[in-house]
Amino acid sequence: MKILKVLPLFIGLNFIAGCSSSDDYTTQFKPEARFYGGWNCINSMGVEGADIILDMDVSYVRNGKYSSAGKLIIDILDVPKLEYWVSTSGSWEYKNGYLIETTNEVIIKNIKNPEYDNLLDLQSMFPQNSSESSEVLQITNTFFKARTESDGIIFTCNKV
Repeated sequence: MKILKVLPLFIGLNFIAGCSSSDDYTTQFKPEARFYGGWNCINSMGVEGADIILDMDVSYVRNGKYSSAGKLIIDILDVPKLEYWVSTSGSWEYKNGYLIETTNEVIIKNIKNPEYDNLLDLQSMFPQNSSESSEVLQITNTFFKARTESDGIIFTCNKV
């Protein structure tokens, strides 16, 4: 089922976000400062009879750590809508125009229709210490846009 191959990438791209600093002097000499703080990322896609929506709040801090939490909704034909709580944490860095993130922990909990856990075991799809790199296409004080290096998906986030 193609949905199982795409889900880890889809969730991974939503772990990538940050916040901006209003201090132009700081961001001129430390471009990663624009990522400090929180972003809300809402992404959706359709794959072979399934619609996927991911709504995540992501926070990046100066010490190179990040955390995210939010809701994943999967709507598959002939199956009640599945909802999961997703939480991640790890480290991040900005290097040569790329945001590189290593996820150390992923927690996924079914919050609606747990009787379908046997159909889709998301927790087993996300290995610990996985890394994702995204090319930063645009970042302002209120908006973030990037393209995942692994599959070319473009995603956007807004400052919280």
